[in-house]
Amino acid sequence: MWQFALEGSGDSVWEWDIRAGKIHFSDHLLELYGYNENDSVYAEDPLKIWRQMLHPDDRKIVYDAFMQHLKGETPYYKTEHRKCCKNGEYKWILDRGKIIQRDENGKPLRMIGTNSDISERKRAEESLMLSEEKFNKAFHSSPVAMTINFLENGEYIDVNDTMLELGGYTRDEFLHRTVFDLKIFRNSEDRKRLMRGILRDGSVRNLECDFRAKSGEFRTGLISADIVTIGGRKCVITSGIDMSERKRAEAKIAEEKERLSVTLRSIGDGVITTDMHGRIALINRVAEQLTGWSSDEAVGRPVEDVFVIIHEKTRERRPNPVTMIIDGGDVVEMSNHTILVARDGAERFIADNGAPIMDRKSNVIGVVLVFRDITEKSRMEEELRRAQKLESIGVLAGGIAHDFNNILMGMLGNISLAKMAMQQNEEEYSLLTDAETAGLRAKDLTQQLLTFSRGGAPVRRAASIQSLLRDTANFVLRGSNVRCSFAISDDLWPVNVDEGQISQVIHNLVLNADQAMPEGGVIEISAENVTVSQAAGLSVRPAFPESGNYVHISIRDRGVGIHVDNIHKIFDPYFTTRAKGSGLGLSIVYSIVQKHEGHIDLESTEGKGTTFHVYLPAADTVAAESASPRNGVKGGKGLVVIMDDDDAILKSVTAMLKYLGYSVITAHDGKELIEIYTDMKKHACPVEAVIMDLTIPGGMGGSEAIIKLRALDPAVRAIVSSGYSNDPVLANYRQYGFCGVITKPYRIEELSAVILDVIQAVE
Repeated sequence: MWQFALEGSGDSVWEWDIRAGKIHFSDHLLELYGYNENDSVYAEDPLKIWRQMLHPDDRKIVYDAFMQHLKGETPYYKTEHRKCCKNGEYKWILDRGKIIQRDENGKPLRMIGTNSDISERKRAEESLMLSEEKFNKAFHSSPVAMTINFLENGEYIDVNDTMLELGGYTRDEFLHRTVFDLKIFRNSEDRKRLMRGILRDGSVRNLECDFRAKSGEFRTGLISADIVTIGGRKCVITSGIDMSERKRAEAKIAEEKERLSVTLRSIGDGVITTDMHGRIALINRVAEQLTGWSSDEAVGRPVEDVFVIIHEKTRERRPNPVTMIIDGGDVVEMSNHTILVARDGAERFIADNGAPIMDRKSNVIGVVLVFRDITEKSRMEEELRRAQKLESIGVLAGGIAHDFNNILMGMLGNISLAKMAMQQNEEEYSLLTDAETAGLRAKDLTQQLLTFSRGGAPVRRAASIQSLLRDTANFVLRGSNVRCSFAISDDLWPVNVDEGQISQVIHNLVLNADQAMPEGGVIEISAENVTVSQAAGLSVRPAFPESGNYVHISIRDRGVGIHVDNIHKIFDPYFTTRAKGSGLGLSIVYSIVQKHEGHIDLESTEGKGTTFHVYLPAADTVAAESASPRNGVKGGKGLVVIMDDDDAILKSVTAMLKYLGYSVITAHDGKELIEIYTDMKKHACPVEAVIMDLTIPGGMGGSEAIIKLRALDPAVRAIVSSGYSNDPVLANYRQYGFCGVITKPYRIEELSAVILDVIQAVE
């Protein structure tokens, strides 16, 4: 009957027939150990198997418990022990049983019990015991001060040795007392902040507080706290780090850092310090401005990320200066042509040096870099070098131009006279015209050379530049596959310029743009009024000397552009990237603009095009009307005195004047001229005009002679003439006492016009 009951049970039940020495297991109990009733090992002797399943270390525990119950010492049998399953694995079992039948003498006959698998619970208990053991070891051996107290009343129930040592307490003095008893917090506000955080969030992290030790000394700590449950009661476990020494050290460091920061802020150079690994430790305000990196962003970064330096010529990255200094262990001064590339891409020339930072034992612990912006200095030096080049070429060009113009004067003058003696339909007239055109082209060449010389000062007057821009640009592009588009303001200010020289500027820039677009395209020309202040920050070459009103002209092409390595060279004499280029075009432009007290700059992207910017000072007066061209040659009467040291010129000009109807007397220098003029005045012979060369080698030139002439006759009508001069007389001839100016070489038409202008103006 019992066996049927066991087999039908849904529990792990066993029944032991003590008298018969047999044991029966329910199906669930067999399954618990991995057996079934058909296993031969089970069928042979279940009781034997039961004994063999017991863990050797637990057999005595089970035997003693059985005997106590069988003897009636315990009301039931109960043990926790390990049993081996069929697969060899041991399980923890809660084994319970009870005698259910005895004979008339009280001897036990039958016993029934159950097995429950408690392996998971035992493992959890073991894990808990291990955790508690680990916690206790960690708690009491931790270098961090730790306490545990009840949440509701603040009573301390545990404290580690670190906390006792910091506070100067014994364990007995600390335990079972409260925060209020010990008066640990320096002020109640810190305690309140701690409790508010715990009650609100269940934890607090890194709260800085001041604590009072038993001795009364105050220390600074960093507190963290959490609510935990121990024995069913809510407790607070608190950990703290003593920050007192660190705070004192930080205060000292802060003081030193502040002193250093004040010093560095007052330094006009950029300063960067690094550690041994090249990571930035400090960067001052000037370095922030030059590099474009703020201190917060730069500190901790590799120095090569922030201090980006390249070679001006090769554009290659410079070696890491920190590595050079650490390897060499000595002061390193960076070589010339160093460019600092800021975070936004801006480039500045810098002068820099670096030195190792050493500790008291002379060990290198870092590097300091000191650098300053020398962009303006470099620009000024570049301008000086360019000016010196132009001056050197000017000396040569002026001498050549002077002699060449004298030669051209004789040639053009005679050609003009020869043409006057011929009919325009004659074949020889056409040949002479071609020769005259060639001579005028040679004159243009000498005029370009003169722009390099100190004597090539512009003859300026207030003029409107609109027509000059359109006419010159369209003339240059005749027959080209390139055209111009214009965007010129209607209210453009007049400019004080030499129209011929500014026409040359426009001519050269438009021609340069045309050659940059061999496949054709559009040149965009614009002009507008601008007011420049020193704060405007325009990057022009040369730098604006002063604020003021300017007319800004821009000429933009969509051509090949200029390589970045060549941009700083394009205004240099004889520099060219074109096979047939002379290298003078842009140098002439630069020289003319500079002599007009103007400014020129450019921006270019290789493959996308170039834009030239020209700034010309606005005139204070209204633009003068252009003189109407004279058709043909108009003669005159009276005496004209010519002074020149070149006989060929005297002969040529004399012939032209006589052709025009004038009487002529020649002089070879100023002294002879004064004598002639004095004699003419003595004999009451009026002189209509005097034409004077400025430069007379070894004799009195025009500048000195005009002073003596005006002293002799304040109404003298003097015309200054020269192919070259070191003085600005041609540009400002009226200030020097002259009534007109004519530049060699000239044709009979120009001579006729200037004499008539001078005579009629005086009349």
